[in-house]
Amino acid sequence: MGRRALRGCRRLPESGHAIDVTDGMDAGIEALAAHAGYLASLPPDNPMADVAGYLTTKHTRFGERFNNVPTMPFEIIGV
Repeated sequence: MGRRALRGCRRLPESGHAIDVTDGMDAGIEALAAHAGYLASLPPDNPMADVAGYLTTKHTRFGERFNNVPTMPFEIIGV
């Protein structure tokens, strides 16, 4: 899948670092699920309608680049 250019964007980030979120996954799911009003307003086909599935899939996919553990990627930007 290619990336399309964004107006005014000099580069697209490709995170080289990540933190293991395995221990916090349940708390993250619970915290997002607590936003019941927001979640109820989502259409049923929105991926976030299934909170546990959404976060598990998202962090598992990120983890494929980082030793196959659920992660949250980030960049270190020098200033």
